Amino acid sequence: MNVIVYILAIIAYVLIITHYLPRSVAWQKVIRTFGALKVRWEGHRIPASSYSLRYEVPAVVAASLLLNLAGWGITSRNPHILYLDMAGTAATAFLIGPWWAATVGIITPFVLAAIYPSEASVILTPWMLVHLAGGIFWGLMARRNNFRRYVNGEHDGLFAQTKSNLSFLFWYGVVGACVTAIAGSVVSLALRDDPAIFARSPDFAEKLQSVFAHGHDWIQTIPQFRGSAPLLLVLNGLLRWGITTFRYIPDKTISAAVGLLTAKYVLPLYEHTLIRCASEPKPGGKYFRGDNWLTPAIALFCYVVLLPWNLRHSAAALWLWYIPVVLLTGACLFEIVYGGNSQSLIKERTGRVEFYLSAKNRMPRQEYFGAIVIAILIASLVFMIGLLLVNSITARGTVAFYFLGTVLTYLLAFYVMRVSMRQWVTLLSRGDIGVASCPVNQNDEPQPVSSEPV
Repeated sequence: MNVIVYILAIIAYVLIITHYLPRSVAWQKVIRTFGALKVRWEGHRIPASSYSLRYEVPAVVAASLLLNLAGWGITSRNPHILYLDMAGTAATAFLIGPWWAATVGIITPFVLAAIYPSEASVILTPWMLVHLAGGIFWGLMARRNNFRRYVNGEHDGLFAQTKSNLSFLFWYGVVGACVTAIAGSVVSLALRDDPAIFARSPDFAEKLQSVFAHGHDWIQTIPQFRGSAPLLLVLNGLLRWGITTFRYIPDKTISAAVGLLTAKYVLPLYEHTLIRCASEPKPGGKYFRGDNWLTPAIALFCYVVLLPWNLRHSAAALWLWYIPVVLLTGACLFEIVYGGNSQSLIKERTGRVEFYLSAKNRMPRQEYFGAIVIAILIASLVFMIGLLLVNSITARGTVAFYFLGTVLTYLLAFYVMRVSMRQWVTLLSRGDIGVASCPVNQNDEPQPVSSEPV
């Protein structure tokens, strides 16, 4: 009976949030009031958000989570050395920076572990640190002006283009594998060298474990190393890192390439405004995009919220879970010292949002989309009640909530498809694919911003 009450409460919640609340006069007044306060206080009393929490972040994060989920779903059913559950993290890093990529990296193992609970304790949950390291590395590398020049294709001739493509794969794939392998080696230590963690393929995992065992035995036979415990520890750590790097190179290289292709072809308008049209660095500078401490603080908040669940569903040592706290706290301090100017961030974000709104206003409004989403949600929730009533007591909750999760995943996928199609129609109708037609002119004077939340 309690479960039915909970489901009815969910139905009421969905109806209120998606249908009745946005149309109420009181709610519209509240939104306008908070929007006006945000415009007045942002950058002074509250930190400025470098990316729009309404028009940029939701679509990018949704597309990235779906891509990570699809990558793991494919590779988990075809055992080999690839995982491909970080391609979406790379896409987020390229578009909206390292700290939102860290947030995606924190959420991804949680979602995958909820879908594949049998693999949670060893294969999924502890590897959040690798997602975190990869997202931060790719995001920091994508801040470099060389990345923007590469995306803009500022290279003439076949040889120059081939060289730039190989350079991208080297820095974002091979070097990215070297960086994430440090985190992977730390995780394998925290898991006490469980052989199942090395690869999806049992044969490949056994071979890698054999190589590591032979290397460890060989180090022990060298007379100069026998009496030095610290040196043996360092050499074993380098051996573990080298083996981890070897198996990460193909996975991280493909993930970086797929992430960039996702940014270019799934969310082309964001790739245009956030990468191609990003502000030029200062004279002599290498970096074209900044952030502030608010974004890593959001990532830290998500991590702290999910930490109790991760601790219950992880076989790793407790000390592993202190490392992300140290990294994200350091990220907050880094952005406090070196982060972007609040007024500059607000100006650039407002220019982009005005561009999105002008594009949105030129598109025909499709009222049926919201109505059919509400209808699907209500029908799914009613059907879930039926599942709860007819199934056995032990299985009813699992089957019902898996059903609802599948429906919500499909709706999220359609949302991303809708955003992608609108962006392509906007770019093709305007011809705004070149850098010369960027919506944000950095030489313009700051314009007054509207009270609509951005």
